[in-house]
Amino acid sequence: MRSTFEQEDLEVLRTLIQEELRKIVPQNNEPKYLTRAEACELLKISPPTLHAWMGKGLLRKTKIGNRVLIEDAEIQRMILKMKNH
Repeated sequence: MRSTFEQEDLEVLRTLIQEELRKIVPQNNEPKYLTRAEACELLKISPPTLHAWMGKGLLRKTKIGNRVLIEDAEIQRMILKMKNH
């Protein structure tokens, strides 16, 4: 028995693949920034630990107005560093 894809099936499959790619491939070159609370959650650390890391220069912060934000790339760098130790 031979199965064939209909054009409608192919369109559904294409849409699903595009949606999944959007989740893993950045759509633009603009950095994504996280709040301190979001950073703590991703790194699984407490706010005082985050503050200490930023104070020691282990984690770079970005100030925008009164807000302290951490670039997503910094979080990913720290996650890799933690996994390798």
